[in-house]
Amino acid sequence: MLSRPSRSIPPKATEGDVVRIATANLLYMNRVPDKVAEVLVNQDIDVLVLLEWTGRNANEGMLKEHGFLKSACEPRSGVHGICVFYKAPLPLEASVERAPVEGPCNMPFVTIRLEGEHPIGIQAIHPPPPIRACGNSNATILNYHASTVEQGRVNKSLGVLQPGDAAIVMGDFNALASWRRVQQFSEAGLADAFNYQSEGLAPTWSPNPLIPAFARIDYIWTAADMSLVDSWSLDIPGSDHRMVVSEVRL
Repeated sequence: MLSRPSRSIPPKATEGDVVRIATANLLYMNRVPDKVAEVLVNQDIDVLVLLEWTGRNANEGMLKEHGFLKSACEPRSGVHGICVFYKAPLPLEASVERAPVEGPCNMPFVTIRLEGEHPIGIQAIHPPPPIRACGNSNATILNYHASTVEQGRVNKSLGVLQPGDAAIVMGDFNALASWRRVQQFSEAGLADAFNYQSEGLAPTWSPNPLIPAFARIDYIWTAADMSLVDSWSLDIPGSDHRMVVSEVRL
């Protein structure tokens, strides 16, 4: 049976330094930006990456009223937009980067670095769907991002990331968990956060916002030696995707 978490998740853990990260594909044509923002601000998120960000499909004013600051951001009118929001005083820097291969289907990604005694390097990605019009770019892009991680650590300078940062790769992969191109992240020393969640099986996508999600294509992969407290997925009003949220201990 597929789980259907509520629109709210438990309060953030209070023991030790924890950070709650989330990836949410809003759907570029989302027509309920106020409802979207209402869900986003109620989850006590520290680092929030919005995919298919147009600048209009979530109420940015509401996000700012609840303490979110905007960092690296590239709004687009279609599916190519991306934006990072975060809560102060989190020591964060971020950058928007071009897709590693050229083509009309390829979306930018962001790099995010959480500074501290043990820095965390996040790649938030949105490869194109595996359709004929986009060629083989889905696999090529996922292969590239997996190649930037070794034994759970970033292995090269990439955007704001530095070699040795504890790695997290997250976003809308447009690929199923059983596919080789997704499983290779495990070989790079990352762990699928959904293996450490309290909600059980958690699909994240359907082809229509009116149809319940039945496929999992949105992920958070964290360094296997990172302390992961819990993970959740929950509905985004007006979107064909569900948001994925994970809480990690720094």
